[in-house]
Amino acid sequence: MKMWPVELDLHGNTDLYKREVFARSKVALIWQELRQKNSVTPDTDLDALVSVNDAGYMREYVWIYIHKSISGIPNDLSLDKFEQWMSINLPKHEAIIEPGVTVPVSS
Repeated sequence: MKMWPVELDLHGNTDLYKREVFARSKVALIWQELRQKNSVTPDTDLDALVSVNDAGYMREYVWIYIHKSISGIPNDLSLDKFEQWMSINLPKHEAIIEPGVTVPVSS
């Protein structure tokens, strides 16, 4: 399986948080491209992911909605700003936790 450096921790092991940020960021970019070509049926969940990515909050989004941890929070996350942004831009958003796609974890 291909591993990108952006998915790994300092020891070269798979970091599931980083992997999720990477994957959702790429999905947002691909969806945005497909949407611009008018080659897809509208999807509000993917549109929301594009909005989060465009606003630069994918790391915060994954931390709060997917990772759901209160320990080990990275120092550079803007959680307060992100929560304010979400309350204005996507107030009723519910993240899709299990999108139906799985990627096996290998170290």
